[in-house]
Amino acid sequence: MHNISSSQMDIIEFFDNAYTKYRRYWYPNLDEDQRYSVILNHSRNWRVLLKHMRTNPPGVALDLGAGEGTDAIKLALLGYEVDALEGSAVGAEKIKAFSRKVGVKVNVIHMNVNSFEPKRLYNVIVCNGLLHYIEDKDALLRKIWRATSKDGYSLLSLFSDFTPVPECHQLVNVYPDSENGMVQAFFNQHQWNMLYFQAQHNRLDTSHPGFPTHSHSFIKIVAQKTE
Repeated sequence: MHNISSSQMDIIEFFDNAYTKYRRYWYPNLDEDQRYSVILNHSRNWRVLLKHMRTNPPGVALDLGAGEGTDAIKLALLGYEVDALEGSAVGAEKIKAFSRKVGVKVNVIHMNVNSFEPKRLYNVIVCNGLLHYIEDKDALLRKIWRATSKDGYSLLSLFSDFTPVPECHQLVNVYPDSENGMVQAFFNQHQWNMLYFQAQHNRLDTSHPGFPTHSHSFIKIVAQKTE
């Protein structure tokens, strides 16, 4: 995705290793009903998105940096035709396997996000936990803007620089944004209706194994394209 120093691991290599080592890397203790529920245990940004999505019939959705497929499968269960883009080959195969197990169809695209050029418009685009690994955020945000249909929705979550990136996460290059930085400025400048913005500080991270106890600060956005 970007240039990595010799002391750091490539982000794709990191996630290939993590997804190989753990059957479930993300929230391994969550049961399957909770993991894919379209009703229970959603974070506030997802609750806002789901509330607005339900005012329209299901359409086409894109999950960028889909990981093991939790968000993509959730969207498919809501009736969406889903493209799930994942740079890790291991992650891409897990999305296929987990979606088959649940009984939904997800179109898995194994590709580096920097090489991805959307071929169609999407009613919903999710970019959950990817942007802080991207140095050139503007280029990806422009792709999201171009690929979102009029009145479509985007959900984004990324690390902020309110607190330093934990040392354990510095195995790979990480590029957090300021709370009033370029990500928020992009949405303000490109005719989006900001439905939700949260600057979350020092949240304890229990989402994955393999690291000592640590916390992150986050920027969380849900927006609707108005042009």
